[in-house]
Amino acid sequence: MRKGLIVSIVLEHSIAAEMDIEAGDIVLAVNGCPVNDILDLQYHTADNEFTLLIEKQNQEVWELKIEKEPGEFLGIEIDAIGTEGLKKCANNCIFCFISQLPPGMRDSLYDWDDDYRLSLTQGSYITLTNLRPQDIERIKTLHISPLYISVHACDSAVRAQLMGNPKAGNLPEQIRMLAEARITLHTQIVLVPGYNDGKVLEETVQELAQLYPAVQSIGVVPVGLTKFRAGLPKLRTVSPKEAAQILDLGIAWQKSFRTRTGRNLVYFSDEF
Repeated sequence: MRKGLIVSIVLEHSIAAEMDIEAGDIVLAVNGCPVNDILDLQYHTADNEFTLLIEKQNQEVWELKIEKEPGEFLGIEIDAIGTEGLKKCANNCIFCFISQLPPGMRDSLYDWDDDYRLSLTQGSYITLTNLRPQDIERIKTLHISPLYISVHACDSAVRAQLMGNPKAGNLPEQIRMLAEARITLHTQIVLVPGYNDGKVLEETVQELAQLYPAVQSIGVVPVGLTKFRAGLPKLRTVSPKEAAQILDLGIAWQKSFRTRTGRNLVYFSDEF
């Protein structure tokens, strides 16, 4: 079996169905370019005409000339994000929700994913801590946008502490690099009392706002805690009094941002 993406679903009445592509076939290349993940597939099949190299289940290799209308889709889904699998989380966040899940739930809930490709295709929030230089260059070259970034704090020391990873402190440089490349960014802050509230929260919101229009939203959500926290750091939730104070600040920030940008820019989850 050659290296490529395995087709999991072929949509009825699609181009792929008309070309007799079937579930279990392997997409090897598009226009001679190897297809190693879903972004390769989407990028190289965006043109109205392209050549698709497919390996059938009997190991025959088909070269298919595809013509499609603008905006028309090939009509296949693949069984994995890429040939090398999911990019995993390299952090040890003190508030990690996966670490607080009860046993016995569906397997996908326990995936420690931190994959920039899922950020684009599914809106998953990523931390940027596991990106290699070539990943950053690929994001910029292919203009992989928008991306959803878990920021939590712009203060390098605070972010590294929250996420249990010294590399987390590289965020300011990384996020500026993405902004300069005109990548649209939606950001979030998980608010943990005693760590990234107060002055840290205000500085984080203001620093992110300075990157508008690249940063299009700043979401703030209070830390969620479950009873499944054995062996994890002791944390507490946001109190009603703190929530009221944060919302008062938030309303003032929104008024200021609306004057400057025409939008609220910072948004608070319903839990507040």
